Amino acid sequence: MHMKLFHFFTGIALVLSAMSVQAQTTLNTVPEGVINLSLPAASTTYLSVPLTADPSYRGHVSSSIAVTSNTIAVDDSPAPWTAGALANLYFVKFLSGNEMGRVVLITANTANSLTLDTTDNNTGGTVSLTTTTPTAFNVQAGDAFEVFPADTLGSMFGEYTTQAGTWTGATTAVTLSAPNSDIQVGATVSGIGIASGTTVSAISGTSLTLSTPTTASGTGVTLSFSGSAQLVLAGGTAYSNADIVNIYNPSLLKFQAYFFNTTTGCWVLKGSTVNANNTILYPYGALAVFRRVTSALSFSITGRVPEVPVLTKAGSATVAYGSSGYPVPLTLSQLDLGSNWLASSTYGGADILSLYSPTLLKFVSYFQLPDSTSWRTKASATDVSETTTIDPGDVVVLFQRGNVGGSASFLSPAMPYTIDAYTIF
Repeated sequence: MHMKLFHFFTGIALVLSAMSVQAQTTLNTVPEGVINLSLPAASTTYLSVPLTADPSYRGHVSSSIAVTSNTIAVDDSPAPWTAGALANLYFVKFLSGNEMGRVVLITANTANSLTLDTTDNNTGGTVSLTTTTPTAFNVQAGDAFEVFPADTLGSMFGEYTTQAGTWTGATTAVTLSAPNSDIQVGATVSGIGIASGTTVSAISGTSLTLSTPTTASGTGVTLSFSGSAQLVLAGGTAYSNADIVNIYNPSLLKFQAYFFNTTTGCWVLKGSTVNANNTILYPYGALAVFRRVTSALSFSITGRVPEVPVLTKAGSATVAYGSSGYPVPLTLSQLDLGSNWLASSTYGGADILSLYSPTLLKFVSYFQLPDSTSWRTKASATDVSETTTIDPGDVVVLFQRGNVGGSASFLSPAMPYTIDAYTIF
């Protein structure tokens, strides 16, 4: 992976990628930070993002409404949410209790309850919030949790400015739903009822003048304005001439390719024209970005570091694409995946961790010996635990060899730093 520096924004003035984590770093607040990424030209870079957005809500699981297999509730008064407003746009992270560190997508919500996707974006099946086998893994009343917004293709890699517009018949006069300072004269306009090649001739408040008359009346039509595009990657008119973001889909067991279509003015799945700007990018999930153009690209991603140990669902006899979960470099000897990770003296008897090698252009597999610190590759008896490093944002592929389920399918890499004197809330 071609990275990467991680910087704190909290006045600590540290660059974690340059510091040792043999002795854990101690911090007094949950740091905000930035990871600087580099995408080489005409090549694929595998990456994950070990940072999340700031929480929009923090609270505790209800003591009066029972936890179900996939729902939790709160006792707040007034109720904290608008029904349906969080669905498929926000995540829950548990901050205490048996499932501390687990991150799950909200699929529906009422004013005081949340329905959660307990597949954890993994092929290993659902793991209920009330699981008690093989060990206690149930969410309980009083457990602390937070809600934070998801990253999407549009929020991470850029999208065109959009605004709703209304007009009557074939006209160049459009009334916008609200003023938008990002819309500039000369921007290309696209949307239903807008002729191809139309640009903005003038704009004042909510009054927009087009270069070409509309083709039909429109009410509340979403318009895209390319002149104010803040695209990180290169868009194109087709898959063949754009940069590509590949997102791993565990239900299909493959990566799916997305690109920014400059004709439709939005991100699309290859072979589709449906707007995919809001496609979820899972925290600590895996991406493969192909930089098609001949110039390298550097960009930065900001966010909040994990404040509790990350809980990763690895699945049962299947691969799981993810990351170490932390924005610091770790040698394999420093990586502690917890008691559910199977070590063995042989490759065929151990769980497998794979890392992508830009030099070899392939993933290299490693297994851990029973001494808990030594690691080897499949083809070598040499200990590589001190010479192999997982950098911030590296993709980690995990394979649990056994037919495990429930709490045993989760791995909890130990936090390589301590947030001292930090109160959850």
